[in-house]
Amino acid sequence: MILNQTVKKLLTLLEILAAPHRGSKVILEDLRQKCLHNQVNQEKDVVQAREHFWNYAEYFGRSCLTREDAKLEDCSREAYNAIGIPSEMIQKVEECMRSSFQPRARGNLEDSLDPNIILDQEYAMQKDYHVSHYPVMFVNHNRYMI
Repeated sequence: MILNQTVKKLLTLLEILAAPHRGSKVILEDLRQKCLHNQVNQEKDVVQAREHFWNYAEYFGRSCLTREDAKLEDCSREAYNAIGIPSEMIQKVEECMRSSFQPRARGNLEDSLDPNIILDQEYAMQKDYHVSHYPVMFVNHNRYMI
């Protein structure tokens, strides 16, 4: 039952992801969400932290990706505040993003051309699973596309 609810949530989010945003801002948001996901799995209260992740993803998808004029980074901060993600977790997510660039990114992440460990892993997984476009989701090795 929980898996079905999760699949329904993911499919709803994937529909929203078909919005007009492209380029480095979308890649950085992907990185932000990967770092947030990694962070919630390291928290002591994993259940509450996972709720933060899902609430963030849903809020961001509904409030940010549907607005063509939305600045994704500003909208991300808005999402953090709206759902009450603790500032310590936000700092850890930002550090994860910066430290995933090799060498560690300084200044504006959007301008960084350095290799990124997390994004390289994501790309390798896309190649392994033959993902050529978004949105796509895998559940128990079954591919779902919008």
